[in-house]
Amino acid sequence: MIIDNISNDQLEHLFDSLTPHAAVQLIQLIEQGRENGKDNPIFDNIMLHARSVLREAGMNIDRLPSVKRVLCEPFEDLLVSGRQFEKYQGRINRSSIQPIWEWLQKSLLPDEMPKLAILMEQALKSEDVKQISIFKKRMYRLVAAALLKAISSADQSENEKEKRLLGMQLGGDSVFEDAREIAAALSLADDIAELKKELPQSVTELDGDVLNYCVTLYLKFLERAPDNPEIFLATLMSRLKYHGQILRLAKKILLKEDDASISTSDHRGGGELLLSDLEIAVQEIGEAVRQNEPANDILYRLKMFHKTAQGLTTEVRINMKGEWGRRLVESRKQIAELIEREISPVHGLIRKALLGRGFMLKSHSKPSTPEELDEESLYAAQRALKILVGSRFLGEQFTLGVKIHQYIKENKQYLDSITERNIAQIKSQSPEESQRAMQSLKASLSLIRIMSGEEMAELVWRRGQAAFAQIDHEAAAS
Repeated sequence: MIIDNISNDQLEHLFDSLTPHAAVQLIQLIEQGRENGKDNPIFDNIMLHARSVLREAGMNIDRLPSVKRVLCEPFEDLLVSGRQFEKYQGRINRSSIQPIWEWLQKSLLPDEMPKLAILMEQALKSEDVKQISIFKKRMYRLVAAALLKAISSADQSENEKEKRLLGMQLGGDSVFEDAREIAAALSLADDIAELKKELPQSVTELDGDVLNYCVTLYLKFLERAPDNPEIFLATLMSRLKYHGQILRLAKKILLKEDDASISTSDHRGGGELLLSDLEIAVQEIGEAVRQNEPANDILYRLKMFHKTAQGLTTEVRINMKGEWGRRLVESRKQIAELIEREISPVHGLIRKALLGRGFMLKSHSKPSTPEELDEESLYAAQRALKILVGSRFLGEQFTLGVKIHQYIKENKQYLDSITERNIAQIKSQSPEESQRAMQSLKASLSLIRIMSGEEMAELVWRRGQAAFAQIDHEAAAS
């Protein structure tokens, strides 16, 4: 499959059928392409889903080595994907890496960085562990110093003019602030490397001795890096099965479980990371909706949002009128608006997909000939129906849940009525009406499968075939 020229329906099929083995191959293929300068926005969606398949299978994948990836190692757990419209502490947008890399290569370290990159690339290709370690430390030290110097100069410029200009050159103020966090992480590279060795690789339940051990490591890290607790928290959070459990560090230290106590303490970072991830997810889902991305991709992002919000509210008593509560409520409200925008047209989309636009527009006085059904209309109906049915899990956190169940009930009844109409018209004496009804019934099977499952779709198809066979039998008898 040519993955940089894949259609929406192919992507849907890919997401439905992707196995862990195929996910590994896809990730490697995309990364090889990116190393050779070949990229496509659709790759992010594919990588997102492929990695989720591997996580669910309990698998991991060795990343292809590259100089840029080595540079990112100290702050890799802080990285997030998607468009980021504002800066969140403890979160660095992946899209910021390239402009910062070019800034280093062309402006900050035009002599040193290209030469060091070549040496590092040679060491990576030869798998020379000793040389990789030497060049890695040199690169971290060099880049951290260059970034900190440039950022300090921009911060101290008159009326912050230099800072604004630099932000514009890099592609936004958030990229400049990401550079600040990258510099901080690189200056702590040795401490972070040691932390990664000390922390458990994965934590199913953060409690008991594991919690006590992580609290000890956290306090020890704060002694060395009091201004950067988010680095420890993001590193640990990436290893937690349930991200909300990051709040247990603050609960253990403060002996408090309410958001008012935690959010005003020096240990509020875990909650801030969770809320930042919710707000970033809102932005990503909004962009996915605007780009008309496949249903499975949107539903995956929704499930991640739901899981994060659930973790926050499970671990801490949230006052919905407090700062954290207001942010949570606003995030849920925006998600509800996005989902309602997607699911409210389902009825009309099903009608257009199965009956055709001509049927919808014909007048009572002058019937028009129905247009042929088209794949685009059917895809739109499938996508919207998948989002509707797949959104049922949101009910426990959203008032939209009542409306979702109402939409599901109404559209099931409507789909049932079209099915009965088609089966009745298959028996029509008019060959044109019969053929069109059969065509509509075939198109409806994918929607019935989404709404009611494979067995119901198979049953409906058998009924349609029986009706069609009855016409042939009657015609032969006459």
